[in-house]
Amino acid sequence: MKILVSITSTGKKLDFAKKIKQIDDLGINEIALFPTTLDFKERQGLYEFLEKSKIKKIPFVHLKSDMEIEEVDYLTSRFGAEIFNVHGSNSGTPLENDLKKYADQIYVENQFSRLGDDDLVRFAGLCLDVSHLYDLVATKSELAPYFLDLFKKYPCQCGHISSITEKTRFCPIDKVFFYSNHLYSDLSQFDYLKQYRDILPPLLALELENNIPEQVRAKEYIERILNIDGR
Repeated sequence: MKILVSITSTGKKLDFAKKIKQIDDLGINEIALFPTTLDFKERQGLYEFLEKSKIKKIPFVHLKSDMEIEEVDYLTSRFGAEIFNVHGSNSGTPLENDLKKYADQIYVENQFSRLGDDDLVRFAGLCLDVSHLYDLVATKSELAPYFLDLFKKYPCQCGHISSITEKTRFCPIDKVFFYSNHLYSDLSQFDYLKQYRDILPPLLALELENNIPEQVRAKEYIERILNIDGR
């Protein structure tokens, strides 16, 4: 099992530059990428920074819904992207373009709605967002047993890790209460992962907006509590 630190988009090019410098300074050459809040122009700015970095590989990418095939081709050829995830067709941000060329490398993320009827026919399987699953279980959502059953039936090769806070917040878009957070303040906010150890996929990315040194500390802590060899 491998855990990757990530660049999780905030839309600020300055933040990209800062995080990429931190990645270079720490000698990290493999990361995950979450450009999911960025429009086309903003993504081009991110790629300019990546081109100048020491990053050699980005094996796992959360695809933005409006990405064209040429953009995925670029990430594959330039940074060795191998696995992608998308939101389901019933979400507010389904894929807008034809990416069937990569269908056997794309996994659909569990969120706060049921998947579309053909999501698991069109794509390779499921992407486990562990914090979203925790949200569903903790709030006793009817979707919790639905997704737990799906994860028993379909392949899951990738996943996201975010932190869990003590208090819930309300998402007006999905109209749900949730505990998950893309920013952590204490390492204990990852202890919930222990209860999902048996279903964690082989490749996991930290979906965190924390700086890279903080992500490294989180990665090492998670590897320790899950007894993962991080070498």
